[in-house]
This record gives sequence, C-alpha cells and structure tokens, in this order.
Amino acid sequence: MKKIEDDELIRMLQDKAKELGREPKIKDVDNDENMPSTITYYKRFGPWTETLRRAGISKREFHQIYSTEQMLNFIRVKAKELGRSPTITEIDADKNMPSLVAYYGRFGSWAQALEEAGFTARNKRHTDAELLEFMRNKIEKLGRRPSEQEINADRNMPSVSTYRNHFGTLQNVFKLLRQTKAAT
Repeated sequence: MKKIEDDELIRMLQDKAKELGREPKIKDVDNDENMPSTITYYKRFGPWTETLRRAGISKREFHQIYSTEQMLNFIRVKAKELGRSPTITEIDADKNMPSLVAYYGRFGSWAQALEEAGFTARNKRHTDAELLEFMRNKIEKLGRRPSEQEINADRNMPSVSTYRNHFGTLQNVFKLLRQTKAAT
C-alpha cells in the first residue's frame, strides 16, 4: 500500500468534516472505508485532539461552521422529533447534529443552548422542596402518580434521574409527599 503524505491525510480529514458538517469523531473516520484508520493519524500527528488541531478543526473553532440560529434550529428540530427537549446523550448520539463541544463553545453550556432555543433546561439545580413541589403539581394535574415516562416527557419538570439523585427513588419522593400532606 502506498504511503499517504501528511498533507493528504489532513485534506481527507478536512473533507470528512465538511461532509459531516461537524467535527469528525474517531468512529466516523474508522467506520469510513475510504479513510485511513485513526491509528494512522495517531502515528503521524499524536492524539486525536492534536490531529484535529493540525487539520484546523480544533474543537474550539469548529462550531463556527454553523451560525447561532442554525445551531438553535438543530435543537428545535430534534425537540420536535422527540416531543420534548433533547438531552446531552441524545445530541451526542445524533451524527447529524453539531457536536456538544460546538454547543459548549458557542453557548457556554448545554443548559444555556437549550434556553436560547426556547426550552427550559432540565438540569438546573433545584432544592428538595422545589422538586417536591414540581411532583406535587404533576400529581394534582394528573390526579394520580405520574409514570417515569410521563415525568421524563414533561420538559417543564426535572427528570427522573434528578429525583433519584436527590431522594434515592421515586418511591421516596411519593412517601415524603404523603408525609408532608399528613402533617398539614
């Protein structure tokens, strides 16, 4: 096999970035049979972040490919598809969206990007009392305990994982709500 010159390796990586419309990930390159493996890039240029920097695709600069409004529209389209605001995990898994690094570079945080797109960031820090109030309101609205799916689908309510982080289980939340109701 003919050795590919450094300039050609860089050009191929830049072309891949243009094709994807975002910073190429290691798996993007390794899954493309027309690209040399990332091991080749590593041997020539060092770690992936250094390779991207050498190609002019550094994480800090790559978000400039999209305008602020384009990045916000990606969030809105994904939210419409999901029926709720997207999570960091969902954005990271969607190869058609700008990378999380691009969102952090442009907006400073995922929560800020969500808010600028018109959504409430679910990962805001809430007190235990605030979390219990959210749950109390949801129960009153439904007339029953909400399912995990109903909680996670409600973009105006903290996620189930937030409740678990604060209280251990949802059962503990419901128990506390019963206790506070009985005390009043």
